[in-house]
Amino acid sequence: MAEKEKKECYNCYRLIPADARYCPFCGFDQVEKSGFILKTTKDSTAGSSSTSQEVPPQQASTHYVVSQQWMEPGTGTSGYGEEPFRYVTREERMLTWTDVAKLVGSIGTVIFLIMLLLEFGYAIAGLRMLPQMASFPYAYPFYFITPFVVGIYAIQGIGYAVIYVLFLLIALIAFVSVLRGSRNFTKELTLRNNRVEGSTLFLISSLLMTYMFVSLAVVFILEAIGQSPSAPNFSSNPVYMNYFLFLFAPVWEEIAARVLLIGLPLLIIASLRHTKDRPSWRYLYGGNLPMTPAAVFFLIVSSVMFGLGHWLAGSGWGFWKIFPASIAGLFLGYLFLKKGLFAAIIFHFGVDAEELLLLSNSNAAAIFSAFAIVVWALIGFMFFIYYILLMMSFLSSRSLLPEKVRERYVAHTTTAQASPASATVSSAQGGQQEHVPLRPYEEGRYTRINHDETIFGFVCSNCGSTEARYKDGTFICVHCGKETKK
Repeated sequence: MAEKEKKECYNCYRLIPADARYCPFCGFDQVEKSGFILKTTKDSTAGSSSTSQEVPPQQASTHYVVSQQWMEPGTGTSGYGEEPFRYVTREERMLTWTDVAKLVGSIGTVIFLIMLLLEFGYAIAGLRMLPQMASFPYAYPFYFITPFVVGIYAIQGIGYAVIYVLFLLIALIAFVSVLRGSRNFTKELTLRNNRVEGSTLFLISSLLMTYMFVSLAVVFILEAIGQSPSAPNFSSNPVYMNYFLFLFAPVWEEIAARVLLIGLPLLIIASLRHTKDRPSWRYLYGGNLPMTPAAVFFLIVSSVMFGLGHWLAGSGWGFWKIFPASIAGLFLGYLFLKKGLFAAIIFHFGVDAEELLLLSNSNAAAIFSAFAIVVWALIGFMFFIYYILLMMSFLSSRSLLPEKVRERYVAHTTTAQASPASATVSSAQGGQQEHVPLRPYEEGRYTRINHDETIFGFVCSNCGSTEARYKDGTFICVHCGKETKK
């Protein structure tokens, strides 16, 4: 299929047929995001041509795939009649530790959002200092991290003003992009979001709060043993140069440390192995990149180099900064891989631009910033424990986390004949009945009891759709009409 006949999956960003409703790689329903109308073919007599008609995307059709059976919340029913399970209602659910953690984390995220708005307000106000930036007599370099900071091009004069405007625009676009990816954050505030993965804004703030805890913990430990951690004296810089530096670092360092040290190597490896399954720019921008051994390796290497770079750059940070900066590098690299470059920029901007509030002439802004740091560190302790357990679970290949939620499904009381361990499923093969051992999983999807994988059946080789009608020994894709012999 020609490149122009393909499109990116809305979830995993791999290239799929342009008219595919379901991604053949991740199974994501493209209709949910794009809203296009599902096309199907009418039944026709032999020898007559097939015509297409538009039907609503959610219109009931003969499903061969059990995993596509979706239950109405609280009813225990679907398009296939009574099911042996129903949702646990909100009143029946018990308050769990994850509910409390999500609520507390959401409060910290609200503070983070307010902080971002203040920081962007100050950054925009910095535009009035562009003439002063252009008159700064010294040059400042773009640099690589090797982990030594190697200058590649020095800017000066009017270049300061141009870069400030350009990077401010990039940061604002990143902020809007993160907000667009956080539309379900309001549900997290009301404990109504049962998604496995929360909003992008919540993820960024939870990682930022964890970093704040780690950074302050290191400082307190050093103070306790009589060591004074050294840090740059930002108050000695001209005010307009602090504005420039706290905007320059979040954008350029993410390009230097994440794009060049993670995205570019992954692109080169995928090209050499001929395993590139997404556009080249997607590797460089990040987002939905799998945690392959190569990705984990470059994530760790870039994080260590990022930590060492803070100490070796000669900017005033002491040796103690290596550890917290490396932790920040891990978080930034993870955001780059999973959410993309813009998410990493917002995390970095949230950390660096906070110094603008502490150094501002506004006592209210400085007090609010100090208050936010303390609150984030307290909440960050909770997330620190969570991410430690999560990392240990990843390394040991077994879950070390406590049970997330009470079982969200219970046996349906009106289905006395049905056993919770099995269900009668109508297949597409001429209405035959098949008894399949099932258990509920993730919002009404089913998996086999003895296995932990989703049940798959028909997948159209033309468009990737998993819905088909069965007629005379042939599966007919309801999306593109392609016929596949049984």
